[in-house]
Amino acid sequence: MYWLLLITFMIAVILPEIVTGNLPFIRSEVIESIGILILGIFALIIFVRNEKKIKAERLENIKYRKQLDQSIKDLADSYSYIGEVNRKMDILMNVALGFADRSLGDKSAEEEIYSSIANTAKFIMKGDNASLIFYDYSQNRICKEKFTSGGNSLSNRSELTSMKKDETLKKIKDRIIIASSHVVKNIRSFIIVDGYLEDEERSVSNIEILKVLASQSLFIYSYVAKR
Repeated sequence: MYWLLLITFMIAVILPEIVTGNLPFIRSEVIESIGILILGIFALIIFVRNEKKIKAERLENIKYRKQLDQSIKDLADSYSYIGEVNRKMDILMNVALGFADRSLGDKSAEEEIYSSIANTAKFIMKGDNASLIFYDYSQNRICKEKFTSGGNSLSNRSELTSMKKDETLKKIKDRIIIASSHVVKNIRSFIIVDGYLEDEERSVSNIEILKVLASQSLFIYSYVAKR
């Protein structure tokens, strides 16, 4: 494109040498001026078209760059998600292995399992604190609670009793309550997480995992109580 501008400029320079004679009613100076004007307009058209082309290519490059950045971000998010899932699977595997490795007749082993479940719930929901609570409906009292190390008790009888027997999920401000799907000998287990991330709560798999942990903890509690 630039070579056309160069040729146009060269013609404009030598135009006075080309136009040497007068035409009827038109002097050579006028012809030269008209010729230079036409060449100038032609050069301007070439320049404007070239600028538009450069601008379009620049916008296209920006578009491709944004797509590349988004692809990189999506890839990073995918790797992060896979790593998070693997981490959760490792924790659940450790909890499951803990069920198998520890004797449930041992009181300290039972407490370790409960602590493991509470800490797993806290990690999965990325919460500030978590509790595993066993509530006795026949005596209207909390018979056992295990909360995460460094945390505080989250027991609240009114929150637990307000949940219907067929209700396994309840949210109260920044607190989420997961209940076991069954009641065994008037006892039900609850997992409560405080200060959790809403993104984790929207994950169906996270909620289902907590429901399974709540039911498993009730099974362990009932088994130990029976023995």
